[in-house]
Amino acid sequence: MRRWVTGKRPLVETAFAQLQGFFRLGPDRPHTLEGLQPRLEAKVARHNFCIGLNRQLGRPNPSFADLLGWQPPGYFTPIVQFAAAALAKSRCIRYLIPHTRHTPNSAQHPEAFMGWSSHHPTGLIHYNPQHSYRGYTLVATNRGGNYANLVDPEGRVCHRWYHPEGITYGYLLPNGNLLFRSQPPRPGSGETEIGGGQSRSLIELSWDGSVVWEYRSPELYLHHDFERLPNGNTLILLWTPMPADLTAQVQGGFRTDKDPEQMYGDVVQEITPEGAVVWQWNSWEFLDVTEDIICPLEGRKEWTHQNALNVTPEGDLLVSYRQTSTVGIVDKGSGAFRWKWGPGQVFHQHHPTWLNNGRVMLFDNGCHRRGAPSHSRIIEVDPETNEIGWEYQGTPNISFFSYNISSAERLPNGNTLICEGAPGRIFEVTPGGEIVWEYINPFFGESVNGGAPLNGVFRAHRYGPDHPALRHKDLDPARHANLNRLYAGD
Repeated sequence: MRRWVTGKRPLVETAFAQLQGFFRLGPDRPHTLEGLQPRLEAKVARHNFCIGLNRQLGRPNPSFADLLGWQPPGYFTPIVQFAAAALAKSRCIRYLIPHTRHTPNSAQHPEAFMGWSSHHPTGLIHYNPQHSYRGYTLVATNRGGNYANLVDPEGRVCHRWYHPEGITYGYLLPNGNLLFRSQPPRPGSGETEIGGGQSRSLIELSWDGSVVWEYRSPELYLHHDFERLPNGNTLILLWTPMPADLTAQVQGGFRTDKDPEQMYGDVVQEITPEGAVVWQWNSWEFLDVTEDIICPLEGRKEWTHQNALNVTPEGDLLVSYRQTSTVGIVDKGSGAFRWKWGPGQVFHQHHPTWLNNGRVMLFDNGCHRRGAPSHSRIIEVDPETNEIGWEYQGTPNISFFSYNISSAERLPNGNTLICEGAPGRIFEVTPGGEIVWEYINPFFGESVNGGAPLNGVFRAHRYGPDHPALRHKDLDPARHANLNRLYAGD
């Protein structure tokens, strides 16, 4: 191999010059041609595999010769492959290798992530093992995906679940089972789809993917969130039509000829494992038409559009209403709001969670934000004072934005796992705002309204190696070697 390279060295150097010029690689990233044969053979094989698969998927991925704009003679082709594979060793060829650790950190180079490029990398983008919380991140594609994937810090799939009804969002129970909601009704199925976040069913899968429990509401419409309680019951969130006279009193929103006579309202039920309803809370009975006003840029099909259902340490409900930009704590005993906050401070937020410091952390999506460009942020707010105690924004602020979905989760080491849902970006920041882990969901689902396939993620959760759900579980990424060759660059 070395003798062959020596004889063709001028041609190899020409290929290197062409490739380095195209990829703008500077002298600070040297490459060597010696001692690479065993590694390069694997790199070339992986390159050819990715090219072939991308062609089958209809993704543009030209050959190196086409990419460089010239056609070498036949004997020159292996030299181009040889030189390109040497460069691939540095993981700089982003469109061939979906995983790269050398992509600029968006906190240091925000221009690299401002705007959605069809050529941006997916998979693992950045990993700082010294400051990141080591664990496994649960990711599911929000619309059109049939899998939930457990991803290790290196971006490799270590375990996955499948269900033919689709997996929109789920989380792990302490026994290692996956509790998730399925995809919305399919067009032509005869089922009614009310709005975004709706699901046909709530399903629990064992670690090996067997169905151990499922629930389908016979009359109401499941959507967005759910919570398994310590007593084995489950809190579920549903839509149902509100009284017509109340609908007429609700303020805000823009009106159309298609507005229903009865708006949909949010209902929370507690059901037993057998599906019996043992508690129910109708949100509209505790709302105020003079305070809970729909954003003027939103429609009037539903009043509140609850997108989160969590439980405080006292057993009360922590809720989020997108239509009215409101978060609140509901006393489960009386049904009344103990705390309600948000209009004018947050805009169409998601995923409030209770923190050990007594604050509520949430993802402030920031669409329709007043007096400023739309941008997202993560905040901690004190329910006792309504003051914001901590905040994370992108730099510049427009570099971090998700119009819908999304989440934020506090990790055991004090970092925060953020899911910028719409673009499928999941990243971890320190209390000081440094990004120490970053990943873009490489799994795309179906298109919406005829558009391009999407990789959006409703929420993401991370589980440490010592989490009860992962105890004695096989998390060897080698079990998914072919998948990881394609999506994790292994």
